[in-house]
This record gives sequence, C-alpha cells and structure tokens, in this order.
Amino acid sequence: MWSRRGGVMMRSLSRVRSVLILDDNELWLRSAMRELRQSTREDLAAFYARNADEALIHAHRQVIDLAIVDLHLTSESRDLHCASGISVIKALKATCPPCVAVLTSAHLTTKHVDLARDAGASFSEPKPVSIMGIIARVEGTLMVTPPSFRTITLARAEWEHIHRVVGDSGNNISEAARRLGIHRSVLQRKLRRVAPPAHAQTVEETFSSTD
Repeated sequence: MWSRRGGVMMRSLSRVRSVLILDDNELWLRSAMRELRQSTREDLAAFYARNADEALIHAHRQVIDLAIVDLHLTSESRDLHCASGISVIKALKATCPPCVAVLTSAHLTTKHVDLARDAGASFSEPKPVSIMGIIARVEGTLMVTPPSFRTITLARAEWEHIHRVVGDSGNNISEAARRLGIHRSVLQRKLRRVAPPAHAQTVEETFSSTD
C-alpha cells in the first residue's frame, strides 16, 4: 500500500518483518543492535552491514522490507560511488524495488533529503534516531510508542553526535572541532568524558535505586 506524506509517495507496510541497518559507526551500530534486542518484536529479523558491499550481499540473499542507511560511509566498497549512503539506496532499490529505504545522518541538509528521495528513499531522519521509531513510522503506527522505546537523554545525544563527527573527520580533532564550531581544547575535554546514560531514570527507578 502506498500513501502520500509530505508530498512524497511512501510505501506503507502493515508489518516490517526484516530490517537492514547500514552504518560504519560501530558505536551507533551497537546501539541499534541493543535497541532491537530489547524490543518485543520476535518476528523481526535484523541484518547489519558496515559497508556498501555487505549491505548489497544481504539484499541479494535476504528479502529486506526496510533498509536504514547512513549518509556518510567509509569508502571500503569496491564501487567508490557507494561511499555515499544515497548511492547505496539507489543500488538497494535496484536490487529489491519493494524495499522501503530510509536515509539517516547527523548532518542532513535539504539537498541530501532531495537526493535521497530521487534515489528511492521514502524519507530521511536526522540522528540520533530510534530504529523502532522508524519502523513504527513505516508501519503507520508512529503515534503508538513502541513498548521498548525510551527517549535518549540530551547528554547522550551530544556524546554520540560528537563521536560521530570525530569519526566522519577521520579522527582529526582539529577538523572535528571546526565542524562542531567549538575550540579544540573543549572538544578534547568532552572526548575524555565517559559515555553518559542513554536514558533518564524513571520515577520508579529513582525510588528503587535509593532503597
């Protein structure tokens, strides 16, 4: 079934049975794996790829309902054009036309969104983003919050964003600081911090921790 959202024709799935997540950021990929493991969706098969080649292999071997693709990828693919998530989406749609593709990035611009749509993406989402939230949007149940979904804390979102930018900058601290608009010494201080909790304590958790 197809629906029009924001002027874009989008294929709606009553139930996403398989999801492919392509991201070269190990931290974010592990976070996605953890979120899916904690979900109540026992009927959901998840496949993970760290580069374009791995993603396309999965697409050839499996029936993929939903592909969540990062914009900036390390150029490890034999096809250098696939260093862009937009190019990967185009290749995935050619391999599996029914697949719903979603572009994600911490650095989305209007141009990226337009190019991704032209390549076949149903929509784009800025990071940090919830995998279950994307699945709910594709299934048309976004207003029903998945039981396992909890909003990420501001401190964790900042921490993940900083590490993503550093990775995108090739671990060049000066370049990462320039992109983030902060002084190099400030960035170095933030990088020395331990990862903050991903989720805030609920009232019940706060009381139980004081017992």
